[in-house]
Amino acid sequence: MRPRKYPLDPLARLREKQVGDAAKLLSDAIRARHQAERAEGAALAMRDDAEEDALRLEQREQAALERGELRAEDLARAAAWSTRVDAERTELERALAKAAQGTLAAHGSERRAQDVVARARADAEVLERDRAKWTEAGRKKDEAAEEETVAEAFRGKTT
Repeated sequence: MRPRKYPLDPLARLREKQVGDAAKLLSDAIRARHQAERAEGAALAMRDDAEEDALRLEQREQAALERGELRAEDLARAAAWSTRVDAERTELERALAKAAQGTLAAHGSERRAQDVVARARADAEVLERDRAKWTEAGRKKDEAAEEETVAEAFRGKTT
């Protein structure tokens, strides 16, 4: 007797492929999140480094001013420098905010990808449970048919 073929086998293969595709999507989303987090960390480090550099320079200039080493033109240059530092600070803050938004978006994409994987796995598991029930029912049917064949053969010998 030839073994029966599970009628939903093509669907089961499709569901398994969907699980694989969803897992790849999740992997890509995780990779994108890691990149976004690194970009945010780099933007934060740049901002912090610029702040520290500006603070050190301001402290040195303040000390020089207190010692009387600066002239009026030095003070004018310091004011221009301060304006430039403020503009750079604003730009670094903007870059950091953009990086933080990217990280937030990447986290959202990762959560959505996790949901897709979970749904795909659940769909595949439903078919696997159905296949197990179908296989068990077929096995029981085969056993019953075999028992009937044996019973008929036994009845045939006793008559």
